[in-house]
Amino acid sequence: MTPDPTGYIIRPASPEAADLGLTLDRFGPETYVWRNGNLLWFTHLDILGLQPRKVLHDLAARTNARGLVAVIPQEGGAVDQELLEWGFVLRAFDCKDGRRVLAYLRGPRGLPLVHAEYEKFGVRLVVTDEGNDLGITVRAETPGTAVTITVTPGSIQTETVRG
Repeated sequence: MTPDPTGYIIRPASPEAADLGLTLDRFGPETYVWRNGNLLWFTHLDILGLQPRKVLHDLAARTNARGLVAVIPQEGGAVDQELLEWGFVLRAFDCKDGRRVLAYLRGPRGLPLVHAEYEKFGVRLVVTDEGNDLGITVRAETPGTAVTITVTPGSIQTETVRG
């Protein structure tokens, strides 16, 4: 989930920016966000006015209401507790140049985006809600076998693939 160069920039005053609330009365002219699939990276925000955290929260909420994942790169080394309280999760991304970048993510409807990976004894386990609007998917992989469990309200589905 790293920024894809095939994405595009959204600047204030464009129709898509206005729909997100990214307007020139709230953001400076140098502001832009990067749209990459369903991810909206808050790349450079110059927030105007006396309540920048409220404006940031509103932009994240509007992003989520449109079915997009709000992504805020972490600045510095300190964890932003307020973003965590808003339902964001802190996640590391591998960049193409080999660097690891930390960013806060929050998925649609204000729910935190769940994504965890764990590997031990040759078994890889992934837990995510990405691509699953109403539930969580758990996938366990070993050489030659993969089991996927999808949990949604009222159902549990399993799929086993042997290779």
